[in-house]
Formats: sequence, C-alpha cells, structure tokens
Amino acid sequence: MVGTGLMFAAIGAQASSAHFSGLVTGLIMSAYFAGFVYGSFACPAIIRSVGHIRAFAAMATVASALPILHALWLNPWFWGGLRFVNGVCLVGLYMVIESWLNVVATSTQRGKVFAAYMAVSGVAMAIGQWLILVGDRLGFVPFALASVLFSFALLPLTLTPVNEPEASEAPRLGLVALFAVSPI
Repeated sequence: MVGTGLMFAAIGAQASSAHFSGLVTGLIMSAYFAGFVYGSFACPAIIRSVGHIRAFAAMATVASALPILHALWLNPWFWGGLRFVNGVCLVGLYMVIESWLNVVATSTQRGKVFAAYMAVSGVAMAIGQWLILVGDRLGFVPFALASVLFSFALLPLTLTPVNEPEASEAPRLGLVALFAVSPI
C-alpha cells in the first residue's frame, strides 16, 4: 500500500513533467480504477485456481515490475495499460489479504481486525505519497522505490506459518438482486 501511494504521486509528477494534458493524466490515473473493477471479477477465479499464496505472489510480482516499466518508457498509452494491470493486481492483493483476515479472525474480533487493517492501509497510503520526496522525484528513484516496496509485500504472506484459507466458490449477487435486498 505504501508502493501504491508512491506510484500515484510519482505518475502525477512525471506526467506533469512530460507535459501530458490534464485529460490524458486523468485517463492514465483512471485506468487503475478500471483495472480495479475488472479485477474484482477476474481475480476470484485466479485465487480459486492457484490458491491464496500463489495468487498473492504472482500479483505482487507483477505489481513490483510495473513501476520499473513506467520508468523505462514515457508513453501515455503504455502507462494507461500499466495502470490498468496495476489495478487488477492490487484488487487481487486486497482480496487475498481481506479473505485471509476474514477467515482467521473470529466473529468477535473481526471488526477490530478490519479496523486495524484499514487504519494501517490509510497510513501506508499517506506515507507512500510522502516518499515522493525521497531522491529525484522526476527520475527513476520513485519508480524503483515503489518496485522495492511491492517486492517486500511478498515477505509476510509467503513466509507465514498460518495455513491459507480454503478456496470457495464466491456467491453470485446480481445488480437486480442487490437492489431487492437493499433496505434503501
């Protein structure tokens, strides 16, 4: 999450330095969220097919490579594609972490566990944005630092002695059914 915050800041700074228009920069940044939405549908199948640890490792590895690719070629179309893939990977990482926390926490602890998780996530995102001040903010350093941070994200999960949750079929809830059960 620290790497994600740093990437948002680094891409904004680099896009401004490259004189991308506001519209182009906005589309590049929005591609992340488009990938995030797409990933919410695609990632559960990946997690079910290979398991939580392997899915997390694969997505964190790809997420770690993407900042370096941003630094190698300054092109708005390329960056938009990278941001889309980054959104897919990040939502997959969030799914793995949150489903694991959901299984490990008891029903009486779940609220506290998720509150702590969300607090850590918010602080990490804020710290990541401040890391743009480390080194040359318009050069390779922010991208390399984001890559290193994504790589470090692999350590806690891949080295955990806790058994990964059993992959289960996700329940389906269509938009019509959601409106039918929604109280408002």
